Amino acid sequence: MNKPDRAPGATSLFVFALGLLVFSSPLTKWWAAQNYPWFAPFGLWLALIILIALLLGRRSQHEL
Repeated sequence: MNKPDRAPGATSLFVFALGLLVFSSPLTKWWAAQNYPWFAPFGLWLALIILIALLLGRRSQHEL
């Protein structure tokens, strides 16, 4: 018997909330003030894109 899967939008909602937390919260001012290299924000975007690709790759081909 198949296990019930999460709601279809649960993963999307999680990734959206994570992106919102990282890119538009007071946390943004904190990591911007840490004198990280200029490419640090691009690395965070890349990490978010890779996370989305991994989560989409786990879905079956029959899901929309």
